[in-house]
Amino acid sequence: CQNTASLKELTTLATRSFPGLLFGFTITSYGIQQESGSVAANIQSKRIMRRQDKYIIGTAIALAGLSALIDIWRQNEELKQKGRKLTWEKFNGLRTFKWSAFGGISGSIIGNEIHNSIYRKECSQSFSSDSFIKKMLKNENIKSNPLKRKVLKDIKDELKATLYNTFADDLVTFPEDVGSLKKATALSSTYDGDVVLAVGKDNSFGTLENLSSTMHERIDYLYSDKAIVTKTKKATNLLFDSCDMRVSIDVLYGREIGNYNEDKN
Repeated sequence: CQNTASLKELTTLATRSFPGLLFGFTITSYGIQQESGSVAANIQSKRIMRRQDKYIIGTAIALAGLSALIDIWRQNEELKQKGRKLTWEKFNGLRTFKWSAFGGISGSIIGNEIHNSIYRKECSQSFSSDSFIKKMLKNENIKSNPLKRKVLKDIKDELKATLYNTFADDLVTFPEDVGSLKKATALSSTYDGDVVLAVGKDNSFGTLENLSSTMHERIDYLYSDKAIVTKTKKATNLLFDSCDMRVSIDVLYGREIGNYNEDKN
């Protein structure tokens, strides 16, 4: 099963531990990694691992629990034949634990094989980069987390208004959205906000270095008590904590070369 970017699949053996309510067992599974550093490849790899864990753990729990129930039933039947009743004093917990552990180990192996069978079937199908991207974008649609979208939009709208009020005399237009959200290519597991401040040729900052440092200092002054503010090479990043989630927004700033409002169209 190959991707168009000449991705090489590596199969590594990983040992995982999973504690049960009445049992403990070791799960052995295979992890699939891809060499590509692209976001699409990483998301696909994580999706496969999550699905593999689901099959392994789910089947292990089911067989471990079933094995325990069967052994308890057998102990009850064995005591019945001797004219006795199953009580806590007569219950052989260690025996049930052993059968439960055996069932859990067997279940993890079966679950892993079921996953591998499904994965091999998917790999046998011809690969289409277009269908892969479409499927990935559908699964990673930002609409899957409406709360994050709303929180990000509310914070970003307030941020843009504040920035405009602060730098209005030097900007050629109201702060604008850019990046993957603007292009409608954002992925739900990785997206954040991007805002650009377009500074006019005639501004109060002078040099580009002074423009960058001054704008960052003012943003830091405005939001240091509301967010974690850090300076990057070409932007200022603000990391907000809201509604039990972290929202990251990059504020990019630069000076127009030609006519920004005309050139962007």
